[in-house]
Amino acid sequence: MRKRTREWIIILLIILLFALLCFFLIREQDRSILSQHPREAHFSKADRHYLKDHKELTIYVEEDLQFLIGDEKGGYLQQYIGDVLEPADLTPVFLTREGEEADASLCVVSQKVRQSMRGRSYTSPLFQMEGALFLRKGAEADGPIRTVLQEDRLSERRARDLTYQDQPMDYAKAGSAAEAVSLAEKKDYDGIIADRVSTVNALARAGLDRVYLPGEKVLYEMNVCLLVDSDQTVLQDILTQCIKAADLHELSYEASQSWMGGNGPQAMRLDYRLTYAPALIILLSVLIAFFVYYMTNRNMYRELNARMDKITESRNEMQTTFNGVGHLMAELTPGGEITELNHAFAEGAPSGALNRKIWDVLELSGESEERIRQMVEHGAQGKQDERYETEIGGSIYVIDVFPVEDARGGIAQLLFMAIDVTQERMAKRQLLQDNKMIAIGQLAAGVAHEIRNPLGIIRNYCYVLKTMEDEEVRAKAIEEIENAVETSGGIINNLLDFSRISSGRMELMDLEEHVRSLLTLNESVIRSKNTTLKIECPVPIRTYMSRESFDMVLLNLVKNATDAIEESGQITVRLEDRGEDFVMSVEDTGSGIDEAVLEEIFNPFFTTKGSEGTGLGLYIVYNETEKMGGDIDVVSTKGKGTTFRVRLPIRHGPEDKEE
Repeated sequence: MRKRTREWIIILLIILLFALLCFFLIREQDRSILSQHPREAHFSKADRHYLKDHKELTIYVEEDLQFLIGDEKGGYLQQYIGDVLEPADLTPVFLTREGEEADASLCVVSQKVRQSMRGRSYTSPLFQMEGALFLRKGAEADGPIRTVLQEDRLSERRARDLTYQDQPMDYAKAGSAAEAVSLAEKKDYDGIIADRVSTVNALARAGLDRVYLPGEKVLYEMNVCLLVDSDQTVLQDILTQCIKAADLHELSYEASQSWMGGNGPQAMRLDYRLTYAPALIILLSVLIAFFVYYMTNRNMYRELNARMDKITESRNEMQTTFNGVGHLMAELTPGGEITELNHAFAEGAPSGALNRKIWDVLELSGESEERIRQMVEHGAQGKQDERYETEIGGSIYVIDVFPVEDARGGIAQLLFMAIDVTQERMAKRQLLQDNKMIAIGQLAAGVAHEIRNPLGIIRNYCYVLKTMEDEEVRAKAIEEIENAVETSGGIINNLLDFSRISSGRMELMDLEEHVRSLLTLNESVIRSKNTTLKIECPVPIRTYMSRESFDMVLLNLVKNATDAIEESGQITVRLEDRGEDFVMSVEDTGSGIDEAVLEEIFNPFFTTKGSEGTGLGLYIVYNETEKMGGDIDVVSTKGKGTTFRVRLPIRHGPEDKEE
């Protein structure tokens, strides 16, 4: 409660001090204004000497202002300039023909006048000429507005920006307001942009004041000054003293009321009280509104501070997590420069790794460098590439680059992460090799039986060679021995090809030939169950693929099909070309699979064979199929058989990428 009261007192004191400050400023400004008007003109000795010899001031009035000169009875300029010059006791005499000798010139200070003022200077403004747009009565903006523009009043840029009812304006130039009115009437123009008072006077003389109506918006304001030769320093000082001593606003207003019904040009009064008062009211209103808003929303500010504290805590937690992760992690700029490393990365990174490119720090080259560059480039565009596997420093890493968005949805930075999968890859490869060895052990008996037959043939024909002397019989025996050796060698080569560790590279394979060669390892086991093996391939299929992965898929599926047949049956391996891919079907006429376990057969260590199964065969089949970019499905009917269909892409070129 005390804290709340203290806050109220502080805010009220601030408002009070500000109000007092504004009060004293306005008071001092009022004193300054009152001390300036009215005031007396202070003429120097040289000024008084000049005035003693001169009782008149001849003034040339430019064409645009000559309408302000009255007749013998007087006029706006006679009264206004006469009142301004009264402290000097000078009588103004106005000239209207250019070339007549004059002490000074009264003109609108336009850009053209400023550029031609060499050797001349001008006094403070006597009054201002306002510019306005006069539109023909009934004019419609169905296209560009044809307008006469008084010359040297608007800049080209300002003129281009002016529109009427969202339509642009086409301009013709006129030297004066009178010329603008004449040209507009003659050419039937829709609008006139010129000095308001001059144009009103010219329209009235031409009888067009009911045809062209002035708009209320002021398009420009131009000062009207007296121009004096620069060497007339005494006259300049006299005019300056007269203008400073006069209340120009009051004098111009009186002259306008006397001679132009209040519609003449006037001098503007700079009254700072009109500025400070609204400013004070606005500032006080803002302070009061802020005070009310603050007191009303204190709970919101407290909640905001609490949330800011939470954000700080979350950032600290994220930083701790970032440093605690065992993977290599780095924050990158969208260009790939490292801005921060976690502890795991910093321990092995070279010194000075910050602000260097990530691929330079990892010492990558060739395809690996190009791929990481591409991942960083795509990440800077808000895209995330698939993870990339490469070798770094003798270990295998899986690399990801994640784009990190800022509050506006732009990409502020990138998160680089490299996961060491060396042990995982080695374990997976060892699992695959172990499964191979299990399959080889299961095939050993059949292979031994297959080799026994050619060995028996060799033994018999060796006996023939020893006992027979007939050359024809001996030649036949040698031929049969060679065939038996070739058969045995083929069986042994197939077994060795299957058991060896693959390089992981793609190999060009004739699928039908390879399938037939590989399945010779299973022939004895298949025949032992009184089962026939049928291989169908309507058209030749040649493709690049991982031989090791394909062999594991085929042998596991054929082995499961053999185990599913109890006494007799048929196994059909069918190869079908589908254009961009092919389908290998392994169909058996065995006992089938229960529908309840179909969804679990690809899970690791799941088996329906009890202690005789490892539960890894179909798990390996599923993983190897996905690794080759394919998929597998199964259809089974209890008591009728099962069909596994493996879809794999047909590749027309090798891909030298290791898994």
